[in-house]
Amino acid sequence: MGKRSDRQNRKSRPSLTITDLIDKPILQALQDRFSEKYRVPTAILDRRGNPITFERRHTAYCKEIRRTIAGYNLCRSCDRKLITLARRSGHEQWRICEHGGLLDFAAPLRVDNKTAAFLFTGQIRGKRGRKKTDGILKHYARLRAQVKKEDGEKRLSHASLRIKFARIRVRKEEEIDKIEAGAVEFAKDLSRTLTKLKEWQRPHAVSQFIAKMALAIHIDGLFETCVSQIPKLLGTKYCSIFTVVRGKKRAAPKLVLRKTNFSKAQNREGTAAYRKGQGLTGWVWKNARSLRLDNIKNKLELDKYPDLKWSNTMPDSDHHREWLGVPLFGAQGDVIGVIRVPEKKRTGRGGGGGFTFEDEVLLLTIGQHVARQIEELSAVERIGLALRASQECAVRLGRAANYKSVAEILVTTCKRIFGTDGKLHALIMLSEDRHNFRVEASTGSLGGKDLDKKEFPAGESLGGLVLRKGRALIIHDVAKARQKKQYYPAVPALSCAMSAPVCFGDKDYGILSVGADRRYEFSEEPDLHIVRDLASIAGATLARLDAERESKAALVKFSEEMGHTLFSRIATLETTISTIRSEEKSKQAAAIADEIEEAVEFFKRTADVGVRLGQTRRQTNLRMFKLADVITNIQMLYRRARVSCSARGSLVTIGDPEMIETILVELIENALRFVDKSSGRVSVRAFHKRSSPGKSHPQPWLIIEVSDNGPGVSKSQKEEIFNPYQTSDDSRTGLGLSIVKAVVVEVHGGHIEERGRPGHGACFRIMLPE
Repeated sequence: MGKRSDRQNRKSRPSLTITDLIDKPILQALQDRFSEKYRVPTAILDRRGNPITFERRHTAYCKEIRRTIAGYNLCRSCDRKLITLARRSGHEQWRICEHGGLLDFAAPLRVDNKTAAFLFTGQIRGKRGRKKTDGILKHYARLRAQVKKEDGEKRLSHASLRIKFARIRVRKEEEIDKIEAGAVEFAKDLSRTLTKLKEWQRPHAVSQFIAKMALAIHIDGLFETCVSQIPKLLGTKYCSIFTVVRGKKRAAPKLVLRKTNFSKAQNREGTAAYRKGQGLTGWVWKNARSLRLDNIKNKLELDKYPDLKWSNTMPDSDHHREWLGVPLFGAQGDVIGVIRVPEKKRTGRGGGGGFTFEDEVLLLTIGQHVARQIEELSAVERIGLALRASQECAVRLGRAANYKSVAEILVTTCKRIFGTDGKLHALIMLSEDRHNFRVEASTGSLGGKDLDKKEFPAGESLGGLVLRKGRALIIHDVAKARQKKQYYPAVPALSCAMSAPVCFGDKDYGILSVGADRRYEFSEEPDLHIVRDLASIAGATLARLDAERESKAALVKFSEEMGHTLFSRIATLETTISTIRSEEKSKQAAAIADEIEEAVEFFKRTADVGVRLGQTRRQTNLRMFKLADVITNIQMLYRRARVSCSARGSLVTIGDPEMIETILVELIENALRFVDKSSGRVSVRAFHKRSSPGKSHPQPWLIIEVSDNGPGVSKSQKEEIFNPYQTSDDSRTGLGLSIVKAVVVEVHGGHIEERGRPGHGACFRIMLPE
């Protein structure tokens, strides 16, 4: 019973598959190289005859048969019969497909002498098995009968099959033998590689290496892990890693040495570089393929590869002869770097012929993980840089005084985040009629100052599409977008572009656009989000500038009118005082004249203040600050009063914290005057809310509410409460709430409203852009 139970447990264990040991893209690449070399269809199938990789180079004849479901199933049944033959014999097998009449070949792929998969090739027409093939061609009716139940359009055509079969080239016997020998050798090499990979995975060395890479928090730490751990995995002395770096404006990219553990070359890290195609390392970069050499000084071996020449520019060892280098492929398929290793560790003899096919496959596998980690850490570093640059940009925008300053600050920030070589950064403003765009400011090697003030139509452009959809967009193929009239070719060299709307509430100002001369240069995350956030800050800044301009104009007009009115009344009052003093000699009349004269002096001072307000404005100190800190100050100030304060979240905004604190004090003092002295309560709370009062585009806001349990504000007063001189307290001037509104709306680009119910208390809500 015990043995039977153990047998059942063994059967229930998951069997080892080929993809557990090697990544499918690498397996596909190896298969494709074999298929291209011998010009034969090739596939790798599992033990049940199901494809593991994509099947390549099928003949038109076999494609015609597989076009139907029944025909495909017939081909699979033939594959399974061939698999059965190969598995039972334990070695490679030829077989003629009884349904198609072509030669097929299968070679087992073994891991520790256990068959894990099969290399399939074939669909060969030759003299071998000619009689059986001719017999099959005479009985197509059998094959057609298998698919007669399918749709009439998909039924196999006898004439079509004959024509396509006749077009298959007849292979000579020597050529078939060569294909067989190549397939057997390929299967043996791959089997040895898989066995070696399994041996390496037993102590989990590769997994541990990947885990160590994951712990790296920056690029330099990743490179240090690579040059210290890869030699242990491959049994080499040294290792070097290079990455592609785009240099100065319009300069060709270079393959720069980033890290090496060869001490004599460490002083060249970050400075030494290869051109594309230069030396062995540059050849790997240019051709995007691995390179394995037995002797780097053997001219006959170097001549096997086109344009390959050992340059000895940056040696990795003093005396090595063998060499192995693999490319690092990015997510978009381009080469982002190269890893190379020199001599194997051996005792008592020199270098030469140390690297095997297994070493090449293993380093390719490692390189794939390294490339992925490089891109992830690069994205993290870009996000960190963008965060710092965005914060500095927000502070500088808070001090911007006009549109031109805003534009220059924005394009400079984009330049800092995304670079200039092969790039374009521009703030593009929308005309009042919404029909045209105008480039306010630009930078980068693709445009620069040449684009400034250039105009182009908004209808057939990415900017117009962005504003219509109300969200940021990215185009990876500008040429295709031009054909669809979704991109205006203001800069013909662009291949990839992204834009975000610069808007605030329901007001569209324009777009912030970033482009590059390479496709897939930018990504949705994080690049598009970075541009979107910068555009959002710009929209709030432009809205603040508009509000300040309108506020200043209104303040000037109000001050001039107030000064004119007061001065006209002052002249009348001074005449009245003179009349009273000259005609009335009593003490009572003199006292009345003194009171009127005192009032006149007050009016004069008030008029002077109004004039000065019309000519100057307070210098605001706009910066990023935490609203919770302001609420804490308010709580400390009113700790003994009937005021409760609360704040939820980080609540970060751009503004003048002293001015915000001042208007909160004004609102609290106003509330305390109207609540009952014994039972009255005032509440101040701050929180996030994603809304937009009366606007079409929602956006995040920071909310401050000052509420009380007093009599509240009547409906008739709600519309006029923020107007100057409106008050229900005869002892006040009625300017407090008008100043509060000016600070919130004109200075900070916010919104204020009274939301309380009459008889249930007042509630003033301030909304500030987050």
